[in-house]
Amino acid sequence: HASFERDMWAVGCILYELLAGRRAFADGARTMDDVVRSVCAGSADWDRLQASGASQEAVDLCKQLLQMEAILRPSAVETLNHAFFDKGRESLDDLDSRTALSLLDTMKEAARRSTFQRATCVHVSAQLDIEPTASLTHVFTAWDKFGSGHLSIEEVQDGIDKLPALLSSTSRSGDADDLALAMDVNGTGKITFTEWCAAVMDARTVDRNLVKAVFDRRAEDAEGQVKNVNLYQIESVMRSAGVDNDAAHAEANRIGASLRLRGRDSAIDTRRVVKFFEEDNASEEIKFKRGVDELRERKNNNRAL
Repeated sequence: HASFERDMWAVGCILYELLAGRRAFADGARTMDDVVRSVCAGSADWDRLQASGASQEAVDLCKQLLQMEAILRPSAVETLNHAFFDKGRESLDDLDSRTALSLLDTMKEAARRSTFQRATCVHVSAQLDIEPTASLTHVFTAWDKFGSGHLSIEEVQDGIDKLPALLSSTSRSGDADDLALAMDVNGTGKITFTEWCAAVMDARTVDRNLVKAVFDRRAEDAEGQVKNVNLYQIESVMRSAGVDNDAAHAEANRIGASLRLRGRDSAIDTRRVVKFFEEDNASEEIKFKRGVDELRERKNNNRAL
């Protein structure tokens, strides 16, 4: 019968053969019975694997994967977290405390932004090709444990909790869940590099011309420098950033009420939209379909597996 434990045994056999250039069991066997007897005896040639030049970490991982007791074999996640894979993994040991504090402060500020502000920052980072500094890109790569090109909510939570020890634990306590969820603008549970760039972008220092360009692209054709948009077009900016339709619609209505527009098709100068972006202090409470407690429970269940 198929099982995850048997899959991990197969991974061990493949890894051994890749490292040693020979099969782990019954290399040169003439019959299937010979193979079965070799496997049952647990007679993998570990000396040959070491002689092939495999590192101690590689040998240790193979031994763990090829244990006779299935329950003792590591899971796929545990395997990927083995020291064997650390060599090519980014480290944050050289991240100085000042950069870490700046990162944390910016992420906190991003979590307090309105949906409108967060969606706009996603567009600034994506469409206008704005990227964070090299050190912050380094953090994204280090947090991306499995090299998937995106961050899970759990990876962000773990990354925040493991920022350099020079940061006091009280400065991070209780923040990880809310900050991770706030980064996930489109609500998929996967934080893209674009969303990451938006979250670590200091909205207070973003060039207002870059923000204006986001809405100018939605603006109706107009002569001269004045460009106008309506609430439908502002809503489309949020939807194209991944905000769900209901949230984008409600946020557009809030903006319309704040700017005292008469209707959703009322035209507004994009410069006023930029001003609203800069001054918006809605400080809305971030709410998602999955509560923080549910995420923590799922995270703990994954670790238990």
